[in-house]
Amino acid sequence: MRTLLDNLPDHIYVKDTEGNFLLNNPAVLTALGASSDAEVLGRNDFDFHPPELAAEYAADERRILEGGQPMLNKYERLIDGQGEERWLATTKVPLRDKNGEIIGLVGINRDITEAKEISDALHKASEENVLLAQAVEAASDGIVITDATAPDNPVIYASRCPLFTADCLLRVHCQSASGRPFATNAIDASEPSGL
Repeated sequence: MRTLLDNLPDHIYVKDTEGNFLLNNPAVLTALGASSDAEVLGRNDFDFHPPELAAEYAADERRILEGGQPMLNKYERLIDGQGEERWLATTKVPLRDKNGEIIGLVGINRDITEAKEISDALHKASEENVLLAQAVEAASDGIVITDATAPDNPVIYASRCPLFTADCLLRVHCQSASGRPFATNAIDASEPSGL
């Protein structure tokens, strides 16, 4: 069992009812900035984390110990032993003795920092795309976007504009495919027929 604990990347620990570490794996040591079990055993989160984070962790643990209900996959912020901000998916469950009495808790924290950063970036990009789409649609001039990486330079987007009829865009697409640069295919606003 110890071999498994020592080789898992997740932070795995056991705490007593006072929040003191009784058992932990090397991932916990790394996260806390400790180099040995002796630096961690018998100590609690207030010894390793900023007070506001330690208080949040302790409050969650009190609820688990008093209510007997697990906490599953709560996203938590961590400032690790190197001072870096990390994000964890934390699960904590009550630890019971053979009579069913709660004698502590077992915790598992999975580092989800990279996944959260990707999710945040996608969310930000999505918001930016919505704003860009709103700006493009509100523009009084017509806007055409083509795929310059494709051999026929197809139109992939055209904003709503009276000058951009389906017939007009089809001709722009065909002329672009003929090899002339798209800039020479500009639509002349003085000619309703476009090109």
